[in-house]
Amino acid sequence: RYLIPPHTDNEMAADYLYNDRSFNWIVVRPTDLVDEETASKNYDIFDKSEGSLFGGPVVSRANVAHFMVELIKDDKMREQYKHQMPVIKHKLASEEKEL
Repeated sequence: RYLIPPHTDNEMAADYLYNDRSFNWIVVRPTDLVDEETASKNYDIFDKSEGSLFGGPVVSRANVAHFMVELIKDDKMREQYKHQMPVIKHKLASEEKEL
């Protein structure tokens, strides 16, 4: 877990945030990033990461930006994710068809 060089710093930063609730924060954690011209708004949010750190699901930078703007605009959503580190990823093709 601590073998990847920047990972140790990330763990220390996460510990600091979890233990100091004197300010509000939300850390949006994307899966592997890809380029997309515009936000498709076709993404899911999870409480924690699933699977491997590398080579897993993807999400576009545009969708990450869309989610972050929604967090700024929507007080209820911001309260829902306060002091959390939600993971964002594109919906799978099979999930898209169910909508």
